[in-house]
Amino acid sequence: KAPQQVKDFANAPELRNLTDGENLYRTRCSSCHTIDGNKNKGIGPDLLGVNQKRDRTWLINWLRAPDKMLKEKDPIAIKLFNEYNQVVMPNMSLSQVDVMDLIKYMSEETDKVLGKNLKNKSLVTKNNESIVAKQGDVVAVMNSWIREAMPGAKVNGGYMTLINVNEKEVKLLSVYSDAFEKVEIHKMSIVDGMMEMAELSELVIPAGSQVHLKPGSTHLMLKRPNRDLVSGDVIGLVLTFSSGVSQKLNVIIANK
Repeated sequence: KAPQQVKDFANAPELRNLTDGENLYRTRCSSCHTIDGNKNKGIGPDLLGVNQKRDRTWLINWLRAPDKMLKEKDPIAIKLFNEYNQVVMPNMSLSQVDVMDLIKYMSEETDKVLGKNLKNKSLVTKNNESIVAKQGDVVAVMNSWIREAMPGAKVNGGYMTLINVNEKEVKLLSVYSDAFEKVEIHKMSIVDGMMEMAELSELVIPAGSQVHLKPGSTHLMLKRPNRDLVSGDVIGLVLTFSSGVSQKLNVIIANK
């Protein structure tokens, strides 16, 4: 017989080292969850941007003991349970270190997927629709919500991800809503060991990049609402940019 032609293992490609977080995702999560923006592929919700959508403390508690949160009737846990055919997420006995590794991986993977899609000018999908800047819009907006405040409260916080698919940076100068007397852009930072909050005169969104408005960081401060806003209400915002173009969007009130 003629000798077989076999490839030398010396020419084998070098294997990529998996981080602890990616290893956890592949072995514990990938059978039920995707992380590419398509919510209809997995048994459970897609995990792209979950670190932006959920409060960090809530996410840590959920990954450590989802069964406990369901038993305690956490409203978000109950909503997910009902939305995904009442399939119970198992308690995987993750340690605190495991959870932090997993959150770090999901955050890095989100940035990687969004960054890749930004270069292609085609962003992730949400509810089966492509998240792109509509004609006339300056930026694409993802995961927008306003925190439900206590009755009578004079301030609400607003959060979203602003995605710039253009080749030049854009500057957000102001935000207006007829549901509030005033809307300001604020940034939180540590100064001399103390948390301080300052109003920004503009918010720069670099070309081909994204800026996260999130709790404990840069966010919208919506002052003196015209009425008490409850979870499920939708209000309009108008974003005005340095180019003079204004962009309208509707944002939901959520209890997170």
